[in-house]
Amino acid sequence: MVSNLKKKIINLSYYLDSQSNLTLNNSYCKRLYNSNSFLIDFYIYRHFYYALNIVKLNQEKMILDIGCGDGPFLPSLNKYGKRVIGLDLLLGMISKAKDLINFNKFRLNNVFLLNADGLNLPIKDNTMDIVFCLETFEHIPNTIKLINEIYRILKYDGKLIYSLPIEIGISLIIRQIVGIITNFPRESYNFKELLRNGILKKPSHRINSLGTHKDFDWRVIHRLINKKFKQFEVIYSPLPILKSLNPTIIFKVKKK
Repeated sequence: MVSNLKKKIINLSYYLDSQSNLTLNNSYCKRLYNSNSFLIDFYIYRHFYYALNIVKLNQEKMILDIGCGDGPFLPSLNKYGKRVIGLDLLLGMISKAKDLINFNKFRLNNVFLLNADGLNLPIKDNTMDIVFCLETFEHIPNTIKLINEIYRILKYDGKLIYSLPIEIGISLIIRQIVGIITNFPRESYNFKELLRNGILKKPSHRINSLGTHKDFDWRVIHRLINKKFKQFEVIYSPLPILKSLNPTIIFKVKKK
């Protein structure tokens, strides 16, 4: 499924290393996207790489990045889309993203920012060609409302690219081990929780959890989205050959 990948992800080290006072230097973004850990760097950028290449992008496309955070995906989208809207609920994140897109050396002229709630998108019906929603659904209290809003703003045959963390099965156990190796903070699970979520694949059915991935069941979100969208492609990231042993799953679906 992952063939002929051509579009390149722009590494944020270009921004973070070029101007020491860029606000991203003191942010969560720097810790993830300019990490000294090869494992973290590989995982993060491979995730974006697959998301970028799973869908056709060109200078005629209107693109929305829901949950854009402080903007790590925006430099890449700026290169491949006609107009890119980065949207996040947190004003602090939008402020950092604004510094990123206005950075003179690598100014992102095609990117616009919105500080808004994904549950009430300030966007007209049937206007967007592509919506990216990467590792965002697990943090949304009203998942069905977000799905309906995305459906509303997408054009007919518009594409939704979304990713979800795999917090069940052997993947969960691997994530915990890698978190220890890389010293990357992860939610802690006791033995009973690891048995229930990791071995039995029966989490406590929380489909969203603000600020945490713990007990998240990606299968529930996936079923809800498939009620309104037609699934086209699935990629496990960062190593597709390992399938559900990976920490992340990426979907491409089309508005019916």
